Amino acid sequence: MVYIDDEKMLSNNEDFNAENLPKSSQPIEKEEFISMVAAIKEQHRIELERLEQDLRTSLFLSVKQAAQERAKEQLESWQKLIKEQKQESIQLHKRIKEMESLQKRQLKIENQQLQERLRELENMKRTSTPKDGFCFFHHF
Repeated sequence: MVYIDDEKMLSNNEDFNAENLPKSSQPIEKEEFISMVAAIKEQHRIELERLEQDLRTSLFLSVKQAAQERAKEQLESWQKLIKEQKQESIQLHKRIKEMESLQKRQLKIENQQLQERLRELENMKRTSTPKDGFCFFHHF
């Protein structure tokens, strides 16, 4: 891995090849070598921890965003359903009022017809004389 300031850190196996290691006229002592390897391991450990944290953060944000989208979609769906149910309720109330009005008109017409028939029967009764003491009325 090469950074902006041209500092190069070991990041893969190719970097461990002899041709990629710094050449020195002095041999590296065992403790110095162990120290260098430990420093590289520590750098890798820190980098891995940072990458893991970045991954956790990214995953959390992704899951959070997906959950927010689902919640938003569900809320919109519920709002649409409520609106549809409200419209249906309004239509049903209108239909009930229409039916009540129709029923009232039908009852009014039927009442008028019955009153007319009753007047006819009363007029027939007044104008007709019973024969042999009997009077026949039509039943309806």
